[in-house]
Order: sequence, then C-alpha cells, then structure tokens
Amino acid sequence: MRKGRKNFKNYTIAAVSFLALAVIVFLLLTYTSERKLQPDYEELNDHWEVEINGKQYKDVTLSNFTFPVTNKGDVIQLTRVLNRKVRVQNPVLRMYSIHSVVEVYMNNAMIYGYGREDYKEGKLLGYGYQYIPLPQGYQGHEIRIVLTVSENNAFTGIQSMRIANERNMLQQVMSGDRIRLAIALFLIVFGILVGLITTVMIVRDISFARLFYIALFSLLIGCWTLCNNDLISYFTQDLKVKVYMEYLCVYALPIPMLLYFYEPVHEKSMGKWLLGSYWMLLIVQIAFFLYALAAQLLNYIHFPAFLVFAHVVMMLDIIFVIVLAIVSLKKKGSRVRGLRSGVSIVLVFILFELIRYNVDKYIRHFEGNQYNSTLCFGALAVVGFLMLDYTGHIKRGLFRQAQQTLLEKMAYTDELTGLFNRRKCDETLEQYQRECRQFALISMDLNLLKHYNDCYGHERGDELLKCFAGVLNDTFPEEALKARFGGDEFMVLLPFSDEKKTRQLVKRLRANMEKENASNSHVQLSSAIGYVCSSELEDEQDIHRIYNEADHRMYEDKRSMKAELQRENVEK
Repeated sequence: MRKGRKNFKNYTIAAVSFLALAVIVFLLLTYTSERKLQPDYEELNDHWEVEINGKQYKDVTLSNFTFPVTNKGDVIQLTRVLNRKVRVQNPVLRMYSIHSVVEVYMNNAMIYGYGREDYKEGKLLGYGYQYIPLPQGYQGHEIRIVLTVSENNAFTGIQSMRIANERNMLQQVMSGDRIRLAIALFLIVFGILVGLITTVMIVRDISFARLFYIALFSLLIGCWTLCNNDLISYFTQDLKVKVYMEYLCVYALPIPMLLYFYEPVHEKSMGKWLLGSYWMLLIVQIAFFLYALAAQLLNYIHFPAFLVFAHVVMMLDIIFVIVLAIVSLKKKGSRVRGLRSGVSIVLVFILFELIRYNVDKYIRHFEGNQYNSTLCFGALAVVGFLMLDYTGHIKRGLFRQAQQTLLEKMAYTDELTGLFNRRKCDETLEQYQRECRQFALISMDLNLLKHYNDCYGHERGDELLKCFAGVLNDTFPEEALKARFGGDEFMVLLPFSDEKKTRQLVKRLRANMEKENASNSHVQLSSAIGYVCSSELEDEQDIHRIYNEADHRMYEDKRSMKAELQRENVEK
C-alpha cells in the first residue's frame, strides 16, 4: 500500500510536469519567430507638451521625463500633433496608465474615456496598457490626453506611446515576452493541476499538504507574473481584472511559502526564537491579507495603499526563510542543506528585486519610465527547489517509516511464527480497556510440543508451531490479534466480540485443526482452549487478572481433554 502510494505521488508529479512542459513547448513553437510590426506605425515618444497641476513643460521626451510621485487628484495633460505622413489601417493608440482616469481628445472632441464614473464613486481604477481606437484621418490632428490620478504614490513618469494596428501590436508584445508567458502559464497550469489532485489526496494523507502549498504558491506567482508583465492583456483588456488579480496574488503569496516551512520550523532541533518568529510572521501575513481584502471590498482603503507595507512584510518573510536555511545548514544532511541553500539564493535575488523596485519608484525612477521585472525566472527556480525539497522530504519520511515498521516488527513479532508477541497483546488489551471497547480473549495451550521436540527434534517442533499459527490465521478475522506468548502458549484478542461469536470461532478452530490433521501426516494439532469476554468482567480489571481468567478456563479444558483421553484408554 505504501509503495503504491509512493508510486502514485511520483507518477502524479511526472504527469503534471509533462503537461506543463507541453504548454511551454507549444508556446515556444507558436511564438518562436519574432513578429515584426508593419512599417506603418508611429512612435509617440517626443515633442509632447506636458502640464502637471498647471505647471507646463515644452518639447518633452516621455522616456526621459520624470516628475515627483503623483497623488490622488493630480491632473496631467499631454498634447502633441500627430504625424501627417504615417498612415495606419485600423489605428489604435497604445498607452500605459496607472490608477488614473483617462480622457483622450482629438481637436477638442472626446474620442475615449475611462474610469470617470468609478473615480467619482471612489472605486479602485486599474492600470496597464489601454488600446484606444483612433478615427480614420487622424493624421496631422492634435491629440490631447488628460490623466486624473486616483491613488496616492501612483507613478513618477509616463511610458512612450505608439499608434499601430491593434493585432500587429498585440502579436509584437506577445512575441517579445514569449518566454515570460511560457513560464507564467507553466506555473499556473502546474499549480491548478497539482492543487486539484492534492486537495483530494490530503483527506487520505496529510503529507500532501506541503505539495498543496507548493501548488498554491506556483499558481499565485504565475498569475502575478501574467499581470505584472502585462501578458494578461492577451486574454483580457479589463484593467480591473488585472489590478485585482495582481494585488491579491502579491498579498497572498507569502502565506503558502510560510505554511510550507511549518514542519521544518517545528522540529525539535529548531530554537524557540525561530518558532516564535515564524508564528508572528504567519499571523501578521494572514491578518494583513484579510484586512486588505476587506478594506478593498468595502471600498474603504484601496489595495495600492498597502503596497509598501506588503513589501516590507514580504522582505521579512524572505529573510526568515533565509535564516531558517542557514540554521538547517548546521543541523541537516547535505541534500537538505543544498536544496534549502538553493531556495535561499533565489530568495535573495527576489529580495533584491523588491528593494530595486521601491528604490526605482521613489528615488531613482524607472529606466524609460517602465519597470522590467525578472522575478518570473526566480519564481520558477523557487518552485523547482521546493519540489526537490518536498520529494526529498517524502523519501526521508518513507525511509523513517520503513525503519519504524522494521523496529515495530522486531519489537512486537514472534520471529518463528510471524504472530504478534506478548508485548503487543498487552498494549492492545490496555488500549481496549481505556476505550471501553468490547472484546474477547482466547487462551490456547498447544499439546504435544515437548513430545515432538524430544522424539523428532526441534525442527519438527518448530513445524508444529508454524502449522498451528497458520491455522490461527485461517480461522480468525484479520482484525483479531493473534499472538504467541512463548513455548506452547498462544493468545487471540478479538475486538467487538461477544460470547456467541467467540464460541463459534472456537468451534471453527477445532474443525480447522481436524482438517489440518487429515491433510498433514507430519504433525497432529491438538490444543486446550479457554476464553473470557469483556462483558463478564468488572469495569476495571488488571490485564494479568484477565489473562489468569482465560488461562484458568483453558486449564479446565485441558483437564477435560485428559479425562476424556483416559476414559477412551480404559474403554479400549
């Protein structure tokens, strides 16, 4: 059963990995050739006139233009004249907005609007690429874009814009980020499939919980990668979907990572300070996530307001895992040290990325006013190292389980017959008494063992014992505990058995011994039998008194058997 369970785990992981790998191959084949934009496009990066809260800037190049971080209520206006010579079929203006109302005018007539009603109601506005259809004959006309910022600490620059055919533009975006897209989809597919499987298997085996945490981490980091790199625009251009998914993922992400390390932290070799730190971080992380979610749903405080705090807590979580790995270096085997060292190295890289993001946003500003994250590669590495750590944990658990099983077999099993011994019978009987469980105890004394040992040798005596043990296994149900106490003494402990059922089983035992005697000329089985049922006993009985009562009845049967034998001899 355990071997089958182990194979099932291996096959499951292999199948899921194969399916996820198939997604990667498909995407790489689909997007392997770079799709180039048609020559009819216009890059809108320079010659802008910008006005920020009344302050004007002339001939601005957007990729080099930065300003103090914007806050709720700030208004930014961008104006320029479009090129007369460039013509695009089905023209679309692509621009990147961050938590802002977007209103686009051409010749002072509004041609596009986003978010004004939600802004008035105080709702969260999304961020990402917006694809704004332009009218035919737009060339040479003045375009004016008005941004009204809806959140504090929103942005410090504006990305370059572009006019092109929408389909060609989407293909170019997907082609340029095909590796990130493949990684994101791999993490999502892997997380969903493994998560569904482990959700079912946890009911049977709690060891699947750690694999479930890996799957949840993979799903969250995959969805975050899809949103953070604006790859979700290939599936939906609803900015609200993107903003909710990204913030939920980034705020929930540390929870499965911390839960994965629950078992290592609770090992006896770990210090109390480490355990205390773990629980403090886990409680803070869960409480923060629930509070941020409730505040957003109630439209009380929006997700972006918690971002700095979320990054700080996440940094502390990462530092904790790194410290845990360092402690493990001294206490664990080389394989565990190597895997957790690998996780730590990748987490250091992620920690650096978090720091870089905040420094670029609030101090240095993003290069080209665009944040390019490589966290998807680190996320893939973390999931890989966690999977290796988990499989190593399972192998070590199976080895310890096999050792424990062997020790239990040596401690509780009679080597000659394969039955349990007296220690096992004592412990089980005490357990039945504690649980007030109904039971019956059958005592047996095998006849003729000394005769066989003296006349035919100990090998024949051993054969007699093994043969009787086989009859016991054939007679009594699997849940019954069959034990050899030593020499020619045997015991059977029957759970949930009354006097009637016990009497029927004793009768079957005698019949089975007769069948064995008829078919086996080497040994002849004969045994005195006595039994006692728990219903006959007082509520609390010492187990030795229970044994004595069963033995007393067995010896009565033995005397009856001797008397019957003497009568038969006299009659002869």
